[in-house]
Amino acid sequence: MVADDLPLRSFRAHVGPRWDSLVRCRPTAVFGLVRGVRRAELASGASGVALVTRTLGDGYTARVRAHKGMRFSSAVDLEPESVARFAHSVGDTNPLHHDDEAARGSSFGQRIASGPQTSALMMAATARHFSRSGAMVGLEFAFRFRRAVPATQRVRIDWLVVDVIVSESPRGQIVDLRGRMQNADGQTAVGAKGKVLLR
Repeated sequence: MVADDLPLRSFRAHVGPRWDSLVRCRPTAVFGLVRGVRRAELASGASGVALVTRTLGDGYTARVRAHKGMRFSSAVDLEPESVARFAHSVGDTNPLHHDDEAARGSSFGQRIASGPQTSALMMAATARHFSRSGAMVGLEFAFRFRRAVPATQRVRIDWLVVDVIVSESPRGQIVDLRGRMQNADGQTAVGAKGKVLLR
């Protein structure tokens, strides 16, 4: 089960200094390969940041749907059966994901979710959020697996927009993201960064 748009009142305090260092990271060299990119210009009003448009050289009008500092979160309840099904569906035969006896005898002491599943859940959270307002596709994602995620926990997924540029090629808005998955104890289990294209 997925729960979207969790309260974000303590987001920055909760993620701590390591998150702050991630947020300060500059965009990677991939931006040097994109022609005609421009920082998204956002209009602010009494109700906050408003959607604005940018017209590029060929007459294409881009509707800005994300802004630097935008945050979104969701929660997912993991279950041993769904963890096992996902592992089998992607060909992951590691018994830690579907064999209780083997998992209990491991250093983890219980079944854990697979890396492909936790990373897929994080990418899906970006698709679910941005596709509500229009077309989007992922461009690139990278993950760091810091802690095992038990197959019986509720996990929280947080994403933060660190930059938005309006691009002519690929056409649309390129959104630079930093994210994390927390376990039930509030510890970071997976760290992530990624870029998506909004059309």
